[in-house]
Amino acid sequence: MAFIPSSGGGGGSIPRSGGFAGSYGQRACYVLFTYQSGHGNSFTFLNQDFGPLTPYHDLYAQHTYITKSSAQRYHNGQFMNDQMVYFNQYNGTTSQSSSSSSDFMNTFASNTQLGCPFGNFYSDGSFTGVYNQSNGIRHNWFSRKLIIPSDHSNRAINYLIHNGKLMARKVGDGRDYPAYPGTQDTTTISGINQSFMGMGCYNNTLKEFLLPHAEVTGSSGIVNVQRYTNFDLDAYPSPTDAFANATLDSTFQWTPGNWPSNSNESRYNAKWVLRNDGKLIHTVFFAGGGGMRTYVANRPTDGAATNGTHVNSISNTTSYGSDHGVQYGQHIVQSRDGKFVGIASPYYYYWTGFNAMFIHMENTHPNGTTNTYQDTSSSTSAQILPYRDTDLMVSRGINGYASSGSGPQFARMYNVQKNSSGEATILQSTMNGTKPGMYTGANTTSYVPMFAVTDYGSLKYSTNSKATQPFNNTINIGA
Repeated sequence: MAFIPSSGGGGGSIPRSGGFAGSYGQRACYVLFTYQSGHGNSFTFLNQDFGPLTPYHDLYAQHTYITKSSAQRYHNGQFMNDQMVYFNQYNGTTSQSSSSSSDFMNTFASNTQLGCPFGNFYSDGSFTGVYNQSNGIRHNWFSRKLIIPSDHSNRAINYLIHNGKLMARKVGDGRDYPAYPGTQDTTTISGINQSFMGMGCYNNTLKEFLLPHAEVTGSSGIVNVQRYTNFDLDAYPSPTDAFANATLDSTFQWTPGNWPSNSNESRYNAKWVLRNDGKLIHTVFFAGGGGMRTYVANRPTDGAATNGTHVNSISNTTSYGSDHGVQYGQHIVQSRDGKFVGIASPYYYYWTGFNAMFIHMENTHPNGTTNTYQDTSSSTSAQILPYRDTDLMVSRGINGYASSGSGPQFARMYNVQKNSSGEATILQSTMNGTKPGMYTGANTTSYVPMFAVTDYGSLKYSTNSKATQPFNNTINIGA
């Protein structure tokens, strides 16, 4: 028996036997998705190594009552089609966003730490649409910016910071959903800048929570950062309880060097990672052409003012951050164990081109240097995907045509190797030309996006069989 989240309401983690489409054994871990005008939507579930799990699902309007599997039935357009699950609210996959602000299902936009932004797709083959709350169809795009890096044990929970509060949410659920069962959001933290989105980080080994609290000057990225010790999200998964049992040890001023420009994106949507060795890494997306940059220093333990040294840059053109809408801005994608953090932003305008920084909490490089990836395309895009339990990879959305066998391409693998002391080394390998399993949809040009299933983080990669087990024994807590 394995534990997987249920398919209703964003999914909780409950005991359920069976695998994909009710069969025992392997589960779906990824989905390929197409939406083509005149043909509707189709999607193929893939296993842990990107092999297709059949049957594939379709919502073609021209199909009348057809039983496609024991898991799903699809009716004709008068009774059930993509409008019921709101997939039709997004632009299709036959073109890329390029210089359009419309809501595209392109590669950069498709994968989030919450799963797919336009639906909840689960490892047992079930799915629901996402169209709710204050940001409507953009809700998950907005919420993915709010998630903080955290390596707590219960991977059925994401932690978010927004409007001055720390929140716990089920995977697949955004800001406006109810709190994770048994948890309570904090009240607004006193004195915090409520414009900060996803600005904070937790390290489960150090039991420390760092919270950028307020700007010092309103420019140049200078902020006061609160350092909480004895902060334990395993013992106290509820944010209110974690704060109540922690100590506000000190507050220090953080000054990043070589700050090119101010915007809402650079000031309010920076991402932070605290490594096990005490290195604090601050990643900023300068959407006006200043690139994507990291600033690194030892986090102080005595409240001393600290200068973040500028160590890495990836160039960009004028591109769009959170100033231009709730759907834009850099975001994180984490490995299953939460220790490997990928931070993504576009290279060009809307959602095309790609820049990414990769930071591991157990790495010990002395100056905090991160791994980087860049795609300078002005038409296609790329994304970060979680792989196995500890790794991340980059997938590019390439112009595909079903009869040619082309489609999404894996571009880079970041594989984590640890020595006997637990120190992590990141090995990079180029994977151009490698593509995942079954191409979906009609035989027309398509840029097929791919994403991890909503409950991906709750599952464990199997090294000796395809059968999938829960990630760890905390997954069933509180659900």
